[in-house]
Amino acid sequence: MRWALVKVSLAVTTMVVVAFAVPLGLVIRELARDRAFSSAEREAAAVAPALSITTDRDQLERVVASAGSDAGMAVHLPAGDGQEALELGRRRAAEADIAAVRKLGRASTTGVPGGSTLLQPVALSTGKIAVVEVYVPESDVTNGVGTAWAVLAAVGVALILGSVAVADRLGVRMVRPAQRLVLLLYTSDAADEH
Repeated sequence: MRWALVKVSLAVTTMVVVAFAVPLGLVIRELARDRAFSSAEREAAAVAPALSITTDRDQLERVVASAGSDAGMAVHLPAGDGQEALELGRRRAAEADIAAVRKLGRASTTGVPGGSTLLQPVALSTGKIAVVEVYVPESDVTNGVGTAWAVLAAVGVALILGSVAVADRLGVRMVRPAQRLVLLLYTSDAADEH
């Protein structure tokens, strides 16, 4: 009876821990990803006002440097009005991805070696579309996820061990009076036979 109670407690607690920990772990991973890309969107938004005013290379280089992207930012200006296409910073995204964002006028993310890039379109004063590219390394996307998962696993194991210990103590309390009764009946039967 005692071991049956421990087994039931173990099974039920394990199912509950898995039912809560797995979705919570996935939510934590998604939150970390959202945090990384929100930061990239803020960096891209910091460059947008300057792009709507000027396309001068020197001024834009100062703006990109002041945006402070440690991982890397690039600005892709289209050709036009006697100017050739201009790229500031290190480009990681494929030309086809940049062209697609420029054509659709919608932000996009694309995978690149070592992470992802956020491609943000910005309207220029000439009516053309520039693309701001912000690199998001994989380490930023997974920052803190491993630690959070380890904490979740530790809490889950502690809950399971705690429930097994409580079930074992409860089982002992339930079984001990039955054992005493059996012992009492056995000794009284033995005394009656003599």
